[in-house]
Amino acid sequence: GHLEEESGFDLSHFFLVKESLAFTYEQMQLPGEAKLQYEELNAFLPEEAWRQLAQQASAGGEDDSSDTAMMSPSDLAMAGDWERFRKLIKSSGRDLRGVSSFVPQYMYSREVRLLFQMGSPVDVLNRSKEFLVKEYRSKLLDVAADFGQRWKKEIERIGMSSSEHILAAQSKMKQDRLKKEAEIEAWALSSCWDVKCAAEHYFTLSPPDTTSEGWKKDDDAAMAAAAPTVEGQDAARCIAELLEFAILRLIRLGDLALGEEKVNPIRRATSERPADTLKPWVPWKELRKQRGSMSPERKKNNSEAWTINFSPDVSSWVRNAFSNSSTYEDTYLELAKAAVYINRRAGRFRFASRLEDHRAEVLISRGEYNLAADVLSNNVGACARDQWNRAHYWRIFRLACCQRVSGDVLAYLETLTQSFNPRLSSVAPKKTASLFQNDLEALITDAAVAEPRWGAFPFLETELSIESETAGKSSQPLPFLRRKLSKYLTYVGDELRFSLSINSHLPRAISVNGIRLYLVTLASYEQVYRGNGTVSEEDAFRILSIDAPITIEPGKNQFSFPWQPMTYN
Repeated sequence: GHLEEESGFDLSHFFLVKESLAFTYEQMQLPGEAKLQYEELNAFLPEEAWRQLAQQASAGGEDDSSDTAMMSPSDLAMAGDWERFRKLIKSSGRDLRGVSSFVPQYMYSREVRLLFQMGSPVDVLNRSKEFLVKEYRSKLLDVAADFGQRWKKEIERIGMSSSEHILAAQSKMKQDRLKKEAEIEAWALSSCWDVKCAAEHYFTLSPPDTTSEGWKKDDDAAMAAAAPTVEGQDAARCIAELLEFAILRLIRLGDLALGEEKVNPIRRATSERPADTLKPWVPWKELRKQRGSMSPERKKNNSEAWTINFSPDVSSWVRNAFSNSSTYEDTYLELAKAAVYINRRAGRFRFASRLEDHRAEVLISRGEYNLAADVLSNNVGACARDQWNRAHYWRIFRLACCQRVSGDVLAYLETLTQSFNPRLSSVAPKKTASLFQNDLEALITDAAVAEPRWGAFPFLETELSIESETAGKSSQPLPFLRRKLSKYLTYVGDELRFSLSINSHLPRAISVNGIRLYLVTLASYEQVYRGNGTVSEEDAFRILSIDAPITIEPGKNQFSFPWQPMTYN
């Protein structure tokens, strides 16, 4: 910042000469060499140095950028209008005071032009992301520095005034600062979205169904695959990082708009303890009675006014997002939906899964339990594949919360059975597991689950063995199963005993009406397997049963079935 005073260095002349060399390379169709000149300028004076020069110019009260043919210096810089911007540089003095804050914008536009000539759209995205983040931070630092200078002058002007006068002046200046910060947040948010929309002309960055009514059942399958090319994955990764940055800006903008006394609805929904988990757990039968009198529907739109009025320069997309709390949440869901898809295109499935969780929590806070259940049911397997047992159990719990309120009985029964599988039972809180078992016991008496047949429950593991003094054992390959079958050879009239071991992962004992063991011939089993795969009473030639009420305790339980074969084969 003191190059002119210390060494007589002419920064304006140096910049013009380096850029003239870049123009020469560009005319020679060497865009890579031309871009190198701007990179050397960035290395010589990084963006922080340009910001410091701009602050010195502001403190000195100098501004030589008045004649711009009805265009602001910022517009000229972002348009890459080299002819008129170089005129500004020539008239700005040796240290570029007056236009130094616009030089990074101008260099960004020039570099992007060269990158397009080089046929590198991914590099354009990376350069745009770098520029947006640095420009955002620079603008916030400028606001903070301006607030400090103004506050210092205000204190000198007020002098020994009353404390009430000082507090009133401080409050007014703080409101001005917050308004400027809000405009910066809005600029960063809309800029990130503009880059995403522009990139769609080069890459596939939107799901096939772009309706705003929520995900459909086939959305997860449509979005699961990563981009087929390395370039596509790199582009998606860059846009995904930009959209996550935009989501943070949206949340921060909501904080500024609501003020200190109100809670941001997105932060409340995605907090460590969502609001609905703080309420007492309602047993299933009571919940069914409550649902009979009232249906869970979406909460009414909140038309609460925001405390910050945006300037006309802020994009209409951002201004519409802050019409009320409902439109604000809609915008968040739109951003999250796009970020989930693009993260999956980038192969960042865990990032996408985390954003899906947040999206589901916002839907739950709005009372849209069916949509939230769709999101969670598509997302619940991500932690199971990664064996993140605690995160997996949390998602099962939140899915159960949605299904029990929406009244989807069969889906809720399936979720409850999944919550007791061996891996999850080891990390499940005892109180939660007990509440789930209460609901499970109440649910199986519901008329909605009377007809369906369930092939297996993950909370009951079974193992069957045969005991015989005369039976011989061999193996027989089964081509349709692609495995070998353990084959026991015995004689007609021999006493056999089937030992059934049932390992229960439920937290408490359960009582069942009986246990049946279906014996099926090998020939008929192949027909059943190639059909629906479920053995029924009609398929069995003999049924061994224990009909007395049986108690299955947590852990291993042993049961025995004697049988004496009386026919051949």
